[in-house]
Amino acid sequence: MENTMLNKYRLAALAIVTCGFAAAPAMAADTAVSCSAPVAYVITGSEANYTIVCTGGSSAGAITNFSYEIKTNTTVAQLLAQVVASSAIATGDGAITIYSDLSNTAGIAWGCGSANCRVIDQLVGY
Repeated sequence: MENTMLNKYRLAALAIVTCGFAAAPAMAADTAVSCSAPVAYVITGSEANYTIVCTGGSSAGAITNFSYEIKTNTTVAQLLAQVVASSAIATGDGAITIYSDLSNTAGIAWGCGSANCRVIDQLVGY
């Protein structure tokens, strides 16, 4: 029962996060990035953001940090955390796929460094 309920919540959160990003203008240029052993952080202050660090590496090489500016949509930022957490429960290592335009460095304005960080457009948990 508990596992069934978790899966229902996980699927609902995944659907909402994916739909919430559907209108993102950079979607055409997005790359699917495999993220191993993700660790999530909430960075507070004037440049508050939700950042996922792929501690086991990513398929995007040196780009191992992916971030979402919280003030853009606080509900989506909360759902990102739920998808990462439910993936960790479901798979053990929490492997996820992040869709991001790897040429977009707009996140620099709110703390996402240009060398190793890109903006999250979509997030898919397993």
